[in-house]
Amino acid sequence: MVSNRVPLVRASVAIALLIASLYAAFPDAQVVSQRQLPERQLPVFRADSHFVRVDAYPTDTDGAVLRGLTAADFELTEDGATQQIDTSEFIEYERWSPGSERPDPRDQNESFRLAADPRYRVVVVYLDRLTWNNAHYVRQPLIDLLTREIGPRDLFGILLPNHEASDLVLGQFTPSMQAMVGQFLQIHNHQDPVSMDPVEQKLLTCFGQAGFGLVENWRTDNLYRDLEGLIKILGTIRDERKSIILVTESMPGVESFSRRRGMPPAIGGSRGAPPPSGRPLPGAGGLASGIYQPDYNSAGACQMLASGIPEPHPQRFQDLIKLARRMNVAVNPISPAGLTMNVNWASSYLSQLASETGGLAVVNTNGIKEGFRRIANDMSAYYALGYYTTNTKWDGRLRRLRVKLKSTGKAVRARYEYRAPSAEDIAAMRAAADAPPRPVGPTAEESAMNVLARVRADAELHVHGAVHGQILAIAVEIPQTSAATRWRNGGEVEVNATDQQGQTMSGRTTMAAGTRGAEVRLLLPSNHQGPWQVRARITQPDDAIEDHVRVAADDESVFGEPLLYRALPQPAAPFRPVADPQFWRTERLRAEWLLPGGGTPYTVRARLLQTSGEPLNFAPPVTTDDTPDGVRVRLDLSLASFASADYLIELTAERDGAQSRTLQAIRILR
Repeated sequence: MVSNRVPLVRASVAIALLIASLYAAFPDAQVVSQRQLPERQLPVFRADSHFVRVDAYPTDTDGAVLRGLTAADFELTEDGATQQIDTSEFIEYERWSPGSERPDPRDQNESFRLAADPRYRVVVVYLDRLTWNNAHYVRQPLIDLLTREIGPRDLFGILLPNHEASDLVLGQFTPSMQAMVGQFLQIHNHQDPVSMDPVEQKLLTCFGQAGFGLVENWRTDNLYRDLEGLIKILGTIRDERKSIILVTESMPGVESFSRRRGMPPAIGGSRGAPPPSGRPLPGAGGLASGIYQPDYNSAGACQMLASGIPEPHPQRFQDLIKLARRMNVAVNPISPAGLTMNVNWASSYLSQLASETGGLAVVNTNGIKEGFRRIANDMSAYYALGYYTTNTKWDGRLRRLRVKLKSTGKAVRARYEYRAPSAEDIAAMRAAADAPPRPVGPTAEESAMNVLARVRADAELHVHGAVHGQILAIAVEIPQTSAATRWRNGGEVEVNATDQQGQTMSGRTTMAAGTRGAEVRLLLPSNHQGPWQVRARITQPDDAIEDHVRVAADDESVFGEPLLYRALPQPAAPFRPVADPQFWRTERLRAEWLLPGGGTPYTVRARLLQTSGEPLNFAPPVTTDDTPDGVRVRLDLSLASFASADYLIELTAERDGAQSRTLQAIRILR
């Protein structure tokens, strides 16, 4: 599952710290299933060692996981040295049955907290672009997997090429998600410019027929970026196995490399060059240096856009396998192309991807439905082994793991390797173990990110409200697709706001043709008593949509809620009201806050943060203006130079030695 349209080298110690912090920070987290799982005994931190988790899959001749084994039945080695197994737990996932209650996390943070527990099965389906016949062939088996194979302790996610890896939310496969997948699989021709994203359309506009080759390279780069980012995100959630089901017809950048070498290189790039090391990766930590084109519509935009697209290189495929092994993510490729008598390079490389990451490949077969079932059965049970390593050389290097059954000497499919902590990592773990527990409840960053978690993919209308002095400002906004089709002629906007005493205020305005949003400002009486229940409605002669929102003044913050606006990149383009905090990279963003007036002037600063709270090396400029209602703080930001991801705008205001801080979450789309 994905949120609506949120990076990250992680050592295993960082994963351990993340999991420990999640359990410590949320001991009373909401139980998503009625059948509560018992508390797990987390490993005790030892200053002289490091705890390693290994998932193992001992099977019989029929492929079923053996039952009734204990730690004494396994032999586990690390770089050839035998280790004493301290913990062993058999984990089995229940099959789907009618009426079974499935996990339904409220947002991304909660889904990741659940996934940190290895007793939940974590599976993500990545659905690549398919030809229409293959899409039709795979549709029903995929829907059956996501609706009938998901059990009460399964956390599933699904990603499409027009999403970022950081959009991932694990949980149920909802009807709206099913509709989205169905709509994607109904696209007849992904080479049709109408079905392309804005960057792809820009490439065709710039280079004509030659742009199709650049589009192919762009899509290959995006596929790898998505898989790399997805693997890294899953790797941070927990040590134990996670799985990706990759539905694709080929592994681009590998089997077609020889053919590509005969083609002209991408404009501004080099033939067959590996991807640039600075190329941003999706996710919550790797975008600190994620800079794209500084001016999308400048005279050199075409050249700059093309030069940022790397030529495919087979080394990236090998690096993807290494990354998946290090993060303990099994990749299960499924090709709906069916059985073929010819040599199929795609099947060969997809099989290699599966075998070297611990997954299963469903390729060169017409039994795709059975293939989905085989993958689901393969992930049905395992043993979670744990040990304190005897190698106390904290060098940050990879260490190979091997598991055998003592009774037979047979090797057991298990986690391949892990990265040892560095000396700095161990010091951080010691400090974390000695530090007082974090206060219960979400951090300021997590609370701010809930704004994005509440954005609905299927919303026909977005509504946002903010109190600025004596003004209650209500912004309404429709999705971009609706602005170009259903509401292309605009509409009449009506807003009603009712307070707790039943007093109602009303206002009207017009949403101009060709625009997405409008803003209604209601003058509050001097004795206004919020919060307000706001109903917003947009009408045209033969259509109407409406939605509701609750608006309250934040008396504990000097900032309150900001008003957001968007504009096209041209300097003269007007700003339009925003209720959906998702912006395209081709837009400019404006945010306005209102501070109390009078007294000593404020010192106001702004920063752009990653979702973890880490600042980027960029400080957006802010301006302040005195108004009758207070001090207006305005931030203008061109988004063309930032990679697609979720960000936090941090604003601080200092006066008379006191400092106040607020955070606003935004999402930048491709």
